[in-house]
Amino acid sequence: MSAELATDNRVKTRRRREERCEGTIEMPFNEQVEVECPACGDAFLCTIATPDPEGFSPSFGSCTAWECDALIKFRSDGTEDDDTSDEPIQSGLAAFGGGAR
Repeated sequence: MSAELATDNRVKTRRRREERCEGTIEMPFNEQVEVECPACGDAFLCTIATPDPEGFSPSFGSCTAWECDALIKFRSDGTEDDDTSDEPIQSGLAAFGGGAR
């Protein structure tokens, strides 16, 4: 029952944010970019840092202008770099691989 209640609350929160949203900005996540508020026109630097841009898109945030209380929806534009590589993260581990007991 509590998992169902949590899901219901997430849905309600999402709907409320969607209703209050002033506009949507598509941007690459995990990068610092300059965005413009759709309500007041103020430009500011913004970063949405997340390990999984597709899983955390959209994200909601506020305008940084003092007089503006706009709620903005930030959506991933899909241009994030793929950080998966075949090279190991730690290097120099070969020295510890053999002969030690």
